Amino acid sequence: MTGGAGRALLRAFAIAAVLPLLPLLLFTARLVALGEIGWPDQGFPTHPARIHLRSYDIDEAYQLRETLRRRPQVLVLGSSRVLSTRDFFFPGCERPGCFYNAGLGMRTLREGLEFIRALTAVSPPRILVLGVDQWQLNPNYRPELAHEVRQLPPGPLSASGLVSVKNLVPRLRDDPAFRALVLGRVAESQGAEGVEARLHDEGHRPDGSFSWSSDHAADARHDRELMLGTIQQGLSWFPPFEHADGRSVAELSELLDLARQHGIRVVGYMPPFPDEAWRQIQELPGLRDGFADAERRVRETFAAHGFPVLIAHTLREMGCADDEMWDGLHITEVCDVRIYRRLLQDPGAGETFRPYTTDAWLAELSANARSPLHLRADD
Repeated sequence: MTGGAGRALLRAFAIAAVLPLLPLLLFTARLVALGEIGWPDQGFPTHPARIHLRSYDIDEAYQLRETLRRRPQVLVLGSSRVLSTRDFFFPGCERPGCFYNAGLGMRTLREGLEFIRALTAVSPPRILVLGVDQWQLNPNYRPELAHEVRQLPPGPLSASGLVSVKNLVPRLRDDPAFRALVLGRVAESQGAEGVEARLHDEGHRPDGSFSWSSDHAADARHDRELMLGTIQQGLSWFPPFEHADGRSVAELSELLDLARQHGIRVVGYMPPFPDEAWRQIQELPGLRDGFADAERRVRETFAAHGFPVLIAHTLREMGCADDEMWDGLHITEVCDVRIYRRLLQDPGAGETFRPYTTDAWLAELSANARSPLHLRADD
């Protein structure tokens, strides 16, 4: 066989080998273009209007990296339940990046402690608004995929990304909206990264807060009904317990120690539940007693460090309407601004927040809310 014939045979073999993979390669390339594959590494202030992290991304690492990059003066930290707090709550923040919401950066108090350790080593904020959930002090609570916070370097398409490609192939077949997006046949939200951000305008905003979709909100009532069953069965966030976990209390205490050592003023709160969910919790001794002890230990720990904390139980107690929930756990920003007004009633918290916001400003935001979901028309 001549050299030319051999090369032709190799080319034919290569083409025959690649052709069956061509649709998958094109699909992968389109996912990269949509921001669904690879880590979004746009730095502030060029952060997209929405980023929806993928299933293999680690929210804590993303939020820590963004916080370290921005070096905010006012930082919100907690689970996903604090993600409704917006930058415009704090008009005294005059420079870009002065405020950042690092919600989902602290699913456990251990993660919160690691987050603050990393942050204080670089640039501690002036104010830390710390959202604490009762289950974070439950010795029986085991968050899925729990891990220690770590900074993951931004990277190209990875093995986990390839798994994501494989997992999205059935969606291409079964989800008409997703298929239309991949084929370029649907209008996309401007300045968005990730499939859900492009399809539903759902994801992290530039200030770190999170925008849920209108479809998500439309299912809120059903989600709240399902959560009652979760509470009753002691699943997920609600395994029964009688006493707060001593190790978690110690981690909270160490976190507040670090804050005090670095001159950070902390304001704490425990977010509210839908009224029916709180009633369910109070009817179950295995949760009622544990929640009460967790709240007692949180109050004592904050008081020992000289920081104020607000324990919010129900929407009604906070002056929030029944429809100011995205789902069974997450309040909307319209309810959230009411909680900040309640926080300002505490003399210590009021003094802490005074350079950055006022009750008059928050009252104006609340009075002019666009809907139960959004305070402003521009979201």
